[in-house]
Order: sequence, then structure tokens, then C-alpha cells
Amino acid sequence: MVKGLHLKNQNKYINIENSPFYFVNDSRNWQHNIDESGVILPYRAGVSSFGFGGTNSHVVLEEYIDNKETNDQLDKEKIIILSAKSNKALNEYAKSLYDYLKENKAKKLNLNNISYSLIVGREAMEVRLAIIAKDMQDLIRKLEYYCQNNKAGNDTYTGVVSNKGQDNKVVINSKEATYSMIANAWVTGQTINWDGLSDACRISLPSYPFQKKSYWVPKKELRIDTRTVDKDCKICYYSGKMVPSQYQDKSEMKLNKRTIIFCENESDWITYIEKNELKGSVVLVTFNPYVQKVRDYLYLLKVDEETCWLELIDWLDRSAFIPEVIIYCEDGYSHVEKPESTDWKSLFTVFKKFVSIYKDHKIYFTYNYLSDNNSELSFKGAVSGFMKSLGKEEPGIHMKVVKYNKEDYNCKTIVQECLMDWHYEVAYQNGSRLIRKMDRIHPSLVTKNKKVYRDGGVYLITGGFGGLGYRIANRIVSSVHATVILVGRSELDTQKQEQLILLRNKGSQVTYFQVDVTKKDSIKSLLNNVKSKYGSISGLIHCAGIVNDQYFSQKRIDEMEKVIAPKIKGAIYLDEVLKDEPLDFFVMFSSLVGEVGNAGQCDYAYANSFLNHFANYRNELCKRERRRGHTISIAWPFWLEGGMKISKDQLESIAKVTGKGITMEAGLDSLETLLQTELVTCSVTNIENEHEISFNLQQEVNEVLGSKCTSSNHNINDFVENEVKNIFSAILEIPVNQINSEVSFRDYGVDSIMINHFNELSEKKFGKLSKTLLYECSTISELVKYLIKTKGKDLMSTRSESEIPDFKKSSNMKCEEIAIIGVSGQYAMAENVEQYWDNLLEERDCISEIPKSRWTIEDYYDEHLDMALEGKMYSKWGGFIKDVDKFDPLFFGISPKEAESMDPQERIFIEEVYRALEDAGINKERLNTYTNANGGTNIGVFVGATTNTYSLWGPSGLKNNTYVVPNTFYWSIANRVSYLFDFSGPSLTVDTACSSSLTAVHLACESLLKNESEMAIVGGVNLYLHPIKYIQLCQMRMLSPTGKCHSYGDNADGFVPGEGVGAIVLKRLSDAKKTMTEFMQ
Repeated sequence: MVKGLHLKNQNKYINIENSPFYFVNDSRNWQHNIDESGVILPYRAGVSSFGFGGTNSHVVLEEYIDNKETNDQLDKEKIIILSAKSNKALNEYAKSLYDYLKENKAKKLNLNNISYSLIVGREAMEVRLAIIAKDMQDLIRKLEYYCQNNKAGNDTYTGVVSNKGQDNKVVINSKEATYSMIANAWVTGQTINWDGLSDACRISLPSYPFQKKSYWVPKKELRIDTRTVDKDCKICYYSGKMVPSQYQDKSEMKLNKRTIIFCENESDWITYIEKNELKGSVVLVTFNPYVQKVRDYLYLLKVDEETCWLELIDWLDRSAFIPEVIIYCEDGYSHVEKPESTDWKSLFTVFKKFVSIYKDHKIYFTYNYLSDNNSELSFKGAVSGFMKSLGKEEPGIHMKVVKYNKEDYNCKTIVQECLMDWHYEVAYQNGSRLIRKMDRIHPSLVTKNKKVYRDGGVYLITGGFGGLGYRIANRIVSSVHATVILVGRSELDTQKQEQLILLRNKGSQVTYFQVDVTKKDSIKSLLNNVKSKYGSISGLIHCAGIVNDQYFSQKRIDEMEKVIAPKIKGAIYLDEVLKDEPLDFFVMFSSLVGEVGNAGQCDYAYANSFLNHFANYRNELCKRERRRGHTISIAWPFWLEGGMKISKDQLESIAKVTGKGITMEAGLDSLETLLQTELVTCSVTNIENEHEISFNLQQEVNEVLGSKCTSSNHNINDFVENEVKNIFSAILEIPVNQINSEVSFRDYGVDSIMINHFNELSEKKFGKLSKTLLYECSTISELVKYLIKTKGKDLMSTRSESEIPDFKKSSNMKCEEIAIIGVSGQYAMAENVEQYWDNLLEERDCISEIPKSRWTIEDYYDEHLDMALEGKMYSKWGGFIKDVDKFDPLFFGISPKEAESMDPQERIFIEEVYRALEDAGINKERLNTYTNANGGTNIGVFVGATTNTYSLWGPSGLKNNTYVVPNTFYWSIANRVSYLFDFSGPSLTVDTACSSSLTAVHLACESLLKNESEMAIVGGVNLYLHPIKYIQLCQMRMLSPTGKCHSYGDNADGFVPGEGVGAIVLKRLSDAKKTMTEFMQ
């Protein structure tokens, strides 16, 4: 047993005292255990592997003891045969056998076993060598002569076979055929019947020397971008408008739900409630501090006072009043003269209080406000963006925003609107009900074909040194000689100064001002400064903005203010300060999130929705000649090369909502296109067709979320608890039986990333759920109660659709031992398992710096851990297999061109499978014995793999005009082996992170035990072919900066990546015993 290399001081938190376990601090002989009767037991070992995804695998290995006596025949003459595809390969093969025999002379190798293993376990190829050896020393001498002279010596025969298909058959007969006759016949292509071989055992010998030629995607340079850039952007444009809705007669219907009404003018509502006898089912809450009519169902609320909210909720609790409908009314107006309006804060406060308490119930929420058409500043209309996002976080809450003019604003209409279909945006105008519709538009039909930017123009860009602002400035100064004013919050550092110089070098004036656009005085000062130096402003592009994703129930009002202010206050103050300027355009950069909503971005959606409404308001002012310049708010998808930094997971999440991101060039072209139209608001998408994005205009309200469960409470509780535990087992990587339902999520280390993972997995299992469940429920027990309460009997129907397989209940399974009959592998500084074992015995450190053949480490290495977030790697260490780019494609009938695009993991695994079959003593002839009724060989292939980064070289190759597209599909690793060797059994690749290979072993054993396969090839492969994997691991702080794994030690600081490829051949033990050739010594 070899010792652990870097374990000096044991980790104090690992206590193995008074247990059967111990650490191997020094290499020692492994002693056999002896049972009570004195019988020596075989070696036994347990191997466990724990996958990041929660799949943990365990295998018990046992030594095979063969009590069969063999005839050593150490001194008897034997024939030794080797063959290869070429003379060069044959010479290398002979050299590797020569080296192996010289190094292992002390092991008293058996010449008979060597002869037997090469005859039965190697494929007969075209170029052949046969040696008749009297003993081991004789064989070594003759191999040495052949290798040095590349020609046959005494008792050595060589030949090249060209027409193997027409071979004559020679039968071995010790009386009629001598070894020289057999050797000469074999090297000239005769087929030999080896059945007369004497008894021997198969041993492990050097395997075939594949020819090593590099096959790799040509690369000149590498630039990493974790986002996928789609250069073929298919831009579509949409614009929203209000259209008449289908007539719905609800005049005879009454609202029979428990309702809370928030209002400013309570008197009209009191009259309506008492006239329609709604007392008992309605609670009226007023913000009016001067209430004159007092009722038992009326409550006075001061929104900004926390105690009032608590008192209201306590009052509702004491009254056992659980609301089903919430009607929120804004009776006043919000005008442009009041940009500091806190209307949104009042509304959001209502939501936070009631959502957090009543979210487990089905709630319908209507937000109703008065409008004097287009003169209002649309804080109120923007609520639709907020609601669309909240609806994705809380699927049990249905919401709508309803705008009224004075003639239609009355209690009856407001109440009846609750009975209508649930569109997010509704309006009443002159007695007509309108709903919002998005129409696809074609800007080419309305463009003016005018020049967007002009020489001598002065252009103001907010968010100026963000990714967007700077690139827009670059587009302007690249097309005209103009003055560009960049406005941003940060100081002008060295990097920004260099960027300014680059822009100025194009012949335009470019200046940067550090200004906070949320401060009106700062904006005024900016304008005065600019006008005094450069004259009138020609155009504004307002693209300032920040994101701070967090679920609404977890976000504070002041945190939302930081997201909302740059968009809303910035637009209002800029408009007011520039109102007298002769602008050509006033552009506001909005986001599709404001149109479609996105979980975690309620505030961002609200701010962007506001810009769309504000554009309409400002456009009306232009019509009245109170403003100048084409006003447009553009709702963009995510800009792939923009300034807002988000993670890859966030980008994938956004893509599901707003479609693909757009490239910088496509976005800038779209901006210029839209500035030539007369559009006031426009949504830009990058999609295949108009059906690929939903603008989230209408909600389904027929979902039954709160039906009571009719099944046994005990049964459903156990079922739901088990399902939830399985989900957490996958997330936490803790076995299900070790998860305690009463332990808090905090104690299990559940963080926001895990919560997002839970939301994704739980929705697949239970349907739509609140995104903030794990913030409200602190334990699995509480979570189970919530699910049973809100989902009811619908949960039981998922039992038959459970995606978690129960291997214990698999039918047609028998308990039987599995034999390992062939082994092969390559590892860091070990080209085979023998060298790997020697490295362990010698305590050799096989860790090295990342080879230069992989990538230039200087481009990515930075010893500071924090730089990982900037795309750097603080670890440059690993255990690497050499020559992973080398392959012998023609040996397997693969073209060199195809080999270049094949994943190196697939290539080296194919070679390792061949070696494992050689090690098992199985050549093509013997493979044919496994032929099934369909003509294929009933052999399964099971592979564990967890990285496929070779494809990331593709984009850089395309840039260099190499046009080699790498193929890196997990399934292809196993399927290619099945195809090349004509295996027709199960063929699959599994990825369960660190436990992938051991899981593959488990699946292979199952296949053998269920008689799906007669034999199984099992293996795993892991290569680090691209720097992105190191960067990802460094960002997760998983790698050791010292390049050493201190397993179980008190100075453990991460792991060190290691490469490896291995394959084993498995058979049922009972089948393997029938042909004892399949056991090695």
C-alpha cells in the first residue's frame, strides 16, 4: 500500500480514532486477512467516487485466486510472434517488448506464458515477426538484434502479408510441424490453428505501438469570451399598441372573492360596498389621513410607517381574512413636474408585505390608475414591467395594470375588470376596453433614408465608458467628424484616457465628464459646461444603467432605488435640461426585460418599462413644440459585448426570456436603422421567427394551485419528502439517508446559487413554484408542508413519472460476481498502468506546469486569487498526459481529416480500448465468438467523461480561416468504439462529474447481470484542452494555488487537475471461468 504524498498533519476535523480506518503514512506491504478457521482471505478493496451532481458510486474489488496448477515449461523452446501495420510500428513493438523483458528479468517471467499471450491475445496484422526462443535470455538477445539491425537473425522470421483472405490453413501437429515451419508459414500469411498450444496463463505485456502524428484544430491565437457570439443575428422589430379587446359582458356577474381595496378616496368605495352588500367580503384600506366616514371594514394606513402595516396584518389575521383579490387604486396624477414621485415605493411596499404573507394562496392583483392621456409621467404605466417580472417569481399571483380616463374611472368598472381576462396591460378610453398587443414591424417600410450622424454635431452619451457607450462613440467618430461627450460615474483613470486617445485619433473631439445622472444639479452644470465649449447639443443617447439581480421578496427598497434611479431620474433630468436644445434625437436604451419580465429583475423591468412610457410622453411634447428631436425608447436584448457584466448562467437564463443576445455590430446597425424611422418605442429581438419569444401579455388563470389532497396524508408526506430530499441530495452532494428534514437550509450551506438550482429542479418535478420558497421555508419539513398545502393531490400524479431510477428493484437481475479480465490506462508521466504503479511506489511527484503545447500560460496566469474573476487562473499546475494531440487514425480506418476534428479524448480512449482488449487476450477472431442473432457482437461500451472543451478552439480556428469544426459530443466517445469494433450492445457516455467513470462501471455491471451484454468495455477519460476549464475552477476557488493535494491534511487548499484515460474489460465471473485464458497472472 503506497502512502499519501502530502499528508503531514491530519485535519483536526477528521476524527478516525476508534474506527477501523487509518491513514497510510508510509508505504507498506498489504497483509492478507485470515478468517476464524485460519483460511487466508483474498485482498479486498472499496473504491468510492462522489460526483458534484450528487451521483455517488461505490465498487468493491476482490483479488482472484486461481488454484489451478500450470506447467511453467521455463526451459522449453517457444515461438514468439509480433505483428503491426508497418515496419516502423513493428520495430517499435519489438523494442517495447525488449525493454519490458529486460526491466522485468528479476520477476522470473515465463516464456510459455509470453508465447501464449501474444498468440491468443493479439491481432495478426500485415507486417509480421516470429522468433523461436530457447529461453528468456535467448529471446532478449534475438529481439535486441532485430531492433538494432531491423532485420531477422537466427531463428527469426519476417514477412509482409498482402492477401490474407486467400490463406491456406495449416494445422499444428507436433509430429508433423516444427516451430520453424509454423513461423515461416505464419509470416507469409498462412492461417495457423493454434488449438494445440500447451497449457499456459495469459500475462500482461506491452500493447500495440500506435503511430503518433499530431491532429489538432489549427490555432494562431486564443481569445476567451464566455459568451456565445452569434454572428448571423436575425434581427426582428416589434412595437406595442393598445387595441380593442374582445367584448366580455360581465354586467350580471359579481365579485364573490375576499377582497382588499387600497385607495386614496374612500368615500366612493364605501358607497359602492354598501350599495352592493359587499360588507364581510371586502376590507377597505385608505391612504387618506383625513377620513370622515368610519366603518368596521375600513382601515387607515400610513404607507411609510412599519407599525401601521403590522397592525393591518394583525387585524386581518384576527379577522381570519385571507384576501383572494387585491385592488390597488391611484386616484391622483403624476406629472412631469414631480419626477421624485414615490408612487412606486408605496406600491412596492404593498406588494412586499402581502406577497410575503399571502403568497401561498392564489391572489389576483389589479393596479388601477387615472390618466390624463399622455401628459402623465408614466411611473404608473411602468408597473406592468414590474408585474411581469414578479409573475415569473410568484406564479400563484396574477396581476394587471389598468389605465382609465376620467369618464371610465369608477368603482363598478374597476371591480368588473377583475372578472375579465388577465392581460398585463389594459386601458379604458371613451367607454372602450383596450389591451396591449405587440406587432412585428419592418423599419424598411418607414425609414427616411437620412444620415443619422452629421459632421459638426455634438452628441451626448451617458454610460459613456460602459461597453455600449464607448462603442457607440467609436461608431460616430468613425463615420463623421463630430464632438462626442461621454458621461459616466467613475473617475477618468489611465485606461479611460487611453481609450479617449484612440477615439480622438480618428479626427473628432471626444471628452469625458464624471457626472451622476441621478442628480439634477450635476446635469445642469454639465450642460452649461458643454454648451460653453462646444455649442448646442445635437443628440442624446441615454444608455446608463445597472443591474442587481435578486428576488423581490429579498430586495430592500433602497437597493431597488439604485437600479431604478439611473434610468428614470436620468431620463427625466436630461429631458428637462435639454428641453430647449435643437436635438436631432433623444434616444433611451431600454431592455426587453421591461416588456417580457424576468425573475430577479423586478426593479430593472420597472425602470425600462418606464422609459417606454416616457418616450410616448416626450413625443407628445414634441408634437406640441415643447420639445425637439426624434424621441425613441429601444428595448434591447442582451448585448453580447456590452458593458453589463453577467455570468454565463445569467446569460443563459436571460436568453430563455428575451431570445438570443445580439452582437455589437448588429446592435449598432439596428440603432442607426431605428433612428431613420418615426418609431417612438421599439423592441429588438434576435430570433429565428416571431414565435420564439413570448411578450408575456396575458396570463393563464385556470391553474388549480390550492386543491386539497384526497390521498393519505402519510403516503403523500413520505412521497413529497423523498422527492425533495432527492433534489437536495443532488444539489448538496449528500446521500439521501444523511439528509435531516429538520435541519435548516442555512446549516446545510445552501446559498443563492443552490437556490437557483433548486428552483430549476423543483419546477421540473412539481410545476411552477415561487422562486423564493427557500427564503420562506427554513427546513425540508416546512417545505414539504408547503408543497402539500399548495399543490395538493396533483403531487401524487408525479409518482408514476419519477425520474429517479430505483436500481434495487430492477428486474431480471441476478447476484453474481464480475471479473476484470483486461486493464489499460495512461496517466500523468505514466504511459501504462505498470508505469503508474511504479510512480506510486517511488513516491514520484507527477505534477508539472501546464504544457506550452496546450496554451500559453503567461496569457492567463496571475498568482492573485481575486484575478480569477477577471478571467485569470491562479493555478498553473496539473498532471498531464503527453502527446494527447497524437493519433494513429489509419489504424482504425479513420481519415486524417476526420481525425483532426475528433475530440482528443475520443481518440485516446479508442486506443486504450484496443490495448485493454489486447490485455484481455481478445483479438478479432475471439470477438467474433460474441456474435448475436443480428450479426453484431453483444458487447456493451460504458464511458465516464465530464469535460469537452476541445470545441472551444473552433471559433478561433474559424477566425484564422481554418474551417475545422471540432466534434466534442459525449455520446460519440462510446458510440465510436461500438462502431469501430462492431459492438452492438449498450453504448453510452455518462457525466456525473467526479463519479462518472465509477458510475459507468456500475451501469456496465448491471448490464452484465441483466444479460444485456456478454462482455462490457468500461472506461473514463479526462483531458484539459482549453484554458476556460481552469478559469472556471479558479473562479470557484476549487484549485490549489500550490499545486499539491493535501488530502485529509490541515493545510488543504484545493485540488490539482489531473488527466487520465483508462479502460477495463468486464465479464461475468462464471463465464470468464469457462475460458481460463481470460485470467492474468
